[in-house]
Amino acid sequence: MDSELHPEHFHKAQHNPDIDSISSIRLYEGTRVRQELVYGVVKDRKTGRFHHDYATFKTYRKSKQQPWKPDPKASFTLSEDKAQALTQALAFLATRRPAPENLLSPDAKADAHHDLIDQINQLDSEERLEIILRLLRDVLADPEPRQIMSMFEAIDAEQLASGARLFQIASWRKSLRGFHRLMRDPVSEAQQFSRFFAEYPWLIGHADSEPLGWEAVPEVLVYRGSDNWLELILTRTPLTEHGLFHGDERQGWHPVHELSQALGQAQILLEQLNPDDLNPRPDWTLQGVKARILIGHSRQDLLQEKALQRYNRHLHRIEVQTFDQLDKLALSRLSQLQVRLSPFKSQ
Repeated sequence: MDSELHPEHFHKAQHNPDIDSISSIRLYEGTRVRQELVYGVVKDRKTGRFHHDYATFKTYRKSKQQPWKPDPKASFTLSEDKAQALTQALAFLATRRPAPENLLSPDAKADAHHDLIDQINQLDSEERLEIILRLLRDVLADPEPRQIMSMFEAIDAEQLASGARLFQIASWRKSLRGFHRLMRDPVSEAQQFSRFFAEYPWLIGHADSEPLGWEAVPEVLVYRGSDNWLELILTRTPLTEHGLFHGDERQGWHPVHELSQALGQAQILLEQLNPDDLNPRPDWTLQGVKARILIGHSRQDLLQEKALQRYNRHLHRIEVQTFDQLDKLALSRLSQLQVRLSPFKSQ
């Protein structure tokens, strides 16, 4: 990309401490108009971790008397910082944009197919990624997907994986916003949270685990992890009162009634669970059974967090996790997935 047109991109990446990476692709170039799409990643100034990303559509114009100059009126930015505008736009386009009409004859389609493969082979990684994203949508609508799928032979596996991660990131962001809405709603019930976690298990750390139905207690989620441990997820609510514990450092901390009740139920469930009731596969090598209670919110109270740490240290096969801890871990997983999106990282 020529420095005459885009000197500011490299300036920001070098001198703005909040910019982690910037990349761009030119969409159109005419005699008087140029358009490009810029993708940027912003990191948190305090932690250095991923904070949000954005996409900017930029237009440049020139005339006989003037060189290339930005046209602010024909440029705009979609940022993930506050209203998640970028995710909303991606989700809207993915569901509303129709597949192109199939107007070519069989012979013309074959010629166009070979020409397109040749063109794809000449693209760089970011341009190939854009083709992948459009192609994935078209595969679902095309009456002859074999012809479309053959074009994947021209695309590197890493770019294909990056395209899949883009869709995964959009899905995770959407579910995380739904989780935040549930937490903000004071009338949200435990069953609502449980159903939401069953639909989006990555939020509770079970993206790759096997869900198991326990007919005797259907409201309890059960997962078999890759380590062959069974984990029971007992879901409560963030609670409206402050903290999970009463007391102080001198006299000690005492769990609130809701936590004591949940702990008692978790102990009973661990005794009642028979792994054979979950229809285990013959190749299972069960390592053990544990339980996790999702309840309460520390509200950044360091004493409450310390009390919870001490409480968990003395529990056996049971862990108590607050909803704000769950949220922090989910944000960390999303950040890690974002970092793995290598085609958009600066080289």
